[in-house]
Amino acid sequence: DNAVKQASSSGQTVVITIVVYDLPDRDCAALASNGELTVANNGLATYKSQYIDAIAATINQAKYSKLRISAIIEPDSLPNLVTNLNLAKCAEANSSGAYVQGVQYALSKLHAISNIYNYVDIGHYGWLGWPSNFQPAATLISNTIKGATGGASSVDGFISNTANYTATNELYMTANQSVSGNPVRSATFYQWNTYIDQATFDASWKAAMIANGLPSTIGMLNDTSRNGWGGSGRPTGASTSTD
Repeated sequence: DNAVKQASSSGQTVVITIVVYDLPDRDCAALASNGELTVANNGLATYKSQYIDAIAATINQAKYSKLRISAIIEPDSLPNLVTNLNLAKCAEANSSGAYVQGVQYALSKLHAISNIYNYVDIGHYGWLGWPSNFQPAATLISNTIKGATGGASSVDGFISNTANYTATNELYMTANQSVSGNPVRSATFYQWNTYIDQATFDASWKAAMIANGLPSTIGMLNDTSRNGWGGSGRPTGASTSTD
């Protein structure tokens, strides 16, 4: 309602962001998972009828039709199905289909509303950057999207680094730059990751999604709120260290 007032007084289009974040067995790899719904207790049905349907019904009111609503879809969910199936809750979320079916339902319901723009969470480079993670994640997530009612068009893009800490742009070195005869990505901090910042990871992800059949118009969002580049310790140039 406040956004409607702002749009009315300013004469400009207003974009608001909502985070859709309540899958059953949510945060399945977290040390202290705080999801309210569980797979075992009919969580997927509850997620659909009492959460997604309620969001869609609220937004799909005439008074909100001129707003643009950016929906961040289920942070950390699908990436957990790539890397954390050794954990019981993640294995349950996978075997039950709760994460995939829940995301597909959310995309289907929200995409049907013309002023909602869906952005699916893709973790961050420090999670999915290695080829052994990147390729399975690209396949899982693109297939999940294509299984929604709107198919490949049910998303407007992807969001990375949601509530995480990776650098948006590494300004002073590249992953394959040699330092004392070794590439930067071989450093203990990077553990041979293909990427050392979000910008290059996001560009590769977009290319992979288009190659997997998604529209070339998809956009990329990146959370910069905790990207580690603030404060007095921010580098002002390349290091001269050979360590």
